[in-house]
Amino acid sequence: MKKNKILFPIISIIVLSVLGYYFRWHVNAFYYNLTHNHFKMGDKMYASDELFKDKNSTAVFLYRIVRPLTEKDIDKLSIDDYEKILKKKTLNPTAKPYVINVNKYFAESDLIGVKSAYIGLYQGREVLDIKIGDQIVFSNFYKIEPYKKVFSDTNYDGELPKNYTWTNNQLYILALDISDEDVLKSKK
Repeated sequence: MKKNKILFPIISIIVLSVLGYYFRWHVNAFYYNLTHNHFKMGDKMYASDELFKDKNSTAVFLYRIVRPLTEKDIDKLSIDDYEKILKKKTLNPTAKPYVINVNKYFAESDLIGVKSAYIGLYQGREVLDIKIGDQIVFSNFYKIEPYKKVFSDTNYDGELPKNYTWTNNQLYILALDISDEDVLKSKK
């Protein structure tokens, strides 16, 4: 009985440590949300002061979610049946949705030009997968309704990854790029 009282806490610590290591992106995203997300629906969002401090940063970029194509998606394509069969064979059943950078952004120079770091309205939060190199990690993203005056939209969202499609038109921004204070107004 004494042996079990000693082994159980040790095994529990080991198991929790291993799980913590493998789910560290989840834990970090959850912790960040608890400590930093104090936005409510419709709140104003501003570019973080990091944009203006970092000499290598010139813009805050936006993202959209892509999801794997399904056989139903392929059936709707305007291609012949043989091409549909070939395309269906290339589908990856383990593929998952993730966000990709699109050609939409808020340029530092535009924000400085209007003397405000205001970029849009908060529409919600999600923890989403993002592909960095060959690795997929979790990060906090905020849904944003962009402020059109400083919003740069090329009307081209870039190339979709092979066998992926857009989930919807919702734009996302990395939570790390956002502040609830207008850093350009506070510098006056």
